[in-house]
Amino acid sequence: ENTTDETRVVAAYAAEHGVKSILLVTSAMNSRRACWLFRRNLPSQHISCQPTPYEQIKYDRKIVLSVINEYFKLAANRLGIY
Repeated sequence: ENTTDETRVVAAYAAEHGVKSILLVTSAMNSRRACWLFRRNLPSQHISCQPTPYEQIKYDRKIVLSVINEYFKLAANRLGIY
């Protein structure tokens, strides 16, 4: 349902299959938050993060709201309330 749930699924898979490193490719908008969550929730794996180059960001009012939303999500995650 969300990035935190994804980290749990990946952590279970990594533990079961002995994964040592993960390349996390995600959208440019949420790459910072996703990387932080994966590094926090999978401390025994090396996490390398890369935003996708295929997502073209169109700068308009919607993008501003998306950026603000990502910072709220990042803050909520860091405070442990999301």
